[in-house]
This record gives sequence, structure tokens and C-alpha cells, in this order.
Amino acid sequence: MIGVSKGRKLRVDLLSGNSAAVLVLGGLFLLGSMAGCITAGLFQDEQGLVRQSVSAVCSAGVRPGFWLCLRSCGLWCLAALLLGFSALGVFGLPVLFVCRGFVLCYAVGVFYRLWGAVGLWAAVVVFGLPALLWLPALFALGAQGLPAAVVIARGRGKGKWTSPYSSRYLRRCALCVLLVVLCACVEYACVPALLKLINGALSLF
Repeated sequence: MIGVSKGRKLRVDLLSGNSAAVLVLGGLFLLGSMAGCITAGLFQDEQGLVRQSVSAVCSAGVRPGFWLCLRSCGLWCLAALLLGFSALGVFGLPVLFVCRGFVLCYAVGVFYRLWGAVGLWAAVVVFGLPALLWLPALFALGAQGLPAAVVIARGRGKGKWTSPYSSRYLRRCALCVLLVVLCACVEYACVPALLKLINGALSLF
């Protein structure tokens, strides 16, 4: 009976709260990623304008401003944070994760489309390394924000609701903000070196 009870409890935990949100949002992120890859496969650059623009940016090796790095890293996470405090998050967070997966994999797919395997590795470096920091923050915000948004939506429908925003919830938000700031710092410090590396790889093709 104890084994059965624990098994049932585990199944219930995986299908409720933050765990269910991770599964749902992860699936939607993957769906958006697949759509981005498929769309990138249809990408055409007949005049080579995109290839020339990317090569020019990489060869220039210009360091972007810190606030630009912070915006590129944190804009999606900020949207997830705000949607977690609103009933709009019930629909907004799933759409956000689909779009984020699409944008990320579309960019990687375009690099692969233009430069083959070398472009794929270059995209993994320039897009994948920052994602090691902002992606956990995005999923953490979405995992706790989606159940909170559901609580708000249900409570408003009944005319009353209990706040889902505990001190633990707010601490996680603060931690995610720190991760995004750290991501921006890393990107700001490493972008010139990454661009030089990418330019050296892409110049072979």
C-alpha cells in the first residue's frame, strides 16, 4: 500500500502545479523550435544580403552596449515575469514560449542554411552559450507563473482568490533576474571574441 501510495502521489505531483507547467511549456517551446527549423529550411537569400550583413557584423567585432545585451537577454524573461502576475499569463505564457522557441531555432536554422555545419556550430556558440543562463530563468519564471496565472483567472471568475505569490515565489523571481543580468554581463564581455571566432569560421565559406 505504501508503494502504491507513493506511486500515485508521484503521478499526481507530475501532473499538477509547477511540474505540469514545465511539461506544457517545454512541449510548446519544442513545438515552436520545430516550426522555426522548418521555416528556416524555406529561407532563401538569393542576393546574399543576409550573408553579407552577418559577415560584416562579425568582421567588425564591435562590442554592443551593456543595455543592448541586457535587453536581448532579458526581454523575454521580463515578459514571462509580468505575465506570471496576471490572468493573461494563462494564454500569454504558452504563446510566449512558442514564439521564443521559434525565434531561437529559426536563427540557428538560417545560419545552417547559409553556411552548413560551420554555420550551425557558429550559431550554437553565439546563441547557445547565453541560453545556458537565460533559458533556465525563462523556464523557472514560466513554471511558477503559469499556475499563478491560473489561480488568478479562476479566482476572478468566482469573485475571490487567494494570492499565489509567496515569499518563495518572489525569491525565485529575484534569482531569475540575477541570472539574466549575469547572462548580459557574460554576453557583453564575450561577444567580441565570439564574433571573431564566428568570422574566422564563416570566412572559410
